[in-house]
Amino acid sequence: MVKRGLQIAILSAGLLAAFWLGRERAPRLAEPEPRVNAQKGSNEQPPLSPEEENNARIYREISPSVVNITKKEIEYDFFLQPFLREGSGSGSVISKEGHILTNYHVVEGADRLEVALQEKTYPARLVGADPLSDLAVLQISSPP
Repeated sequence: MVKRGLQIAILSAGLLAAFWLGRERAPRLAEPEPRVNAQKGSNEQPPLSPEEENNARIYREISPSVVNITKKEIEYDFFLQPFLREGSGSGSVISKEGHILTNYHVVEGADRLEVALQEKTYPARLVGADPLSDLAVLQISSPP
């Protein structure tokens, strides 16, 4: 019995070491240098190009329909103990009825979905999905 327990402990330690040593380590990134204005001491930003102005206009018009999606799912660890895992992604409101278009991988396996829209969170349900196209449609209850 002790021999079997020792074998399991050694196997577990080996798996843990393989995982720990095999994972990729992200390189440290240098801090970006601050943008310096040509006129020293001036707090004014340089004027935007026409393309930047167009991008800013599109952002102002579209940003109210962009939402943050949080999924919660119950998973089990190595010892079969349940734990809550959270993930997040984004989506876009596509109808006044509260339909939201997102990617399937954002909601895949979710036990519970929440959508944050303009500083308020709403429960959501999966209405339809196409995993091959990586698309999903959610609906929030009582949209604003």
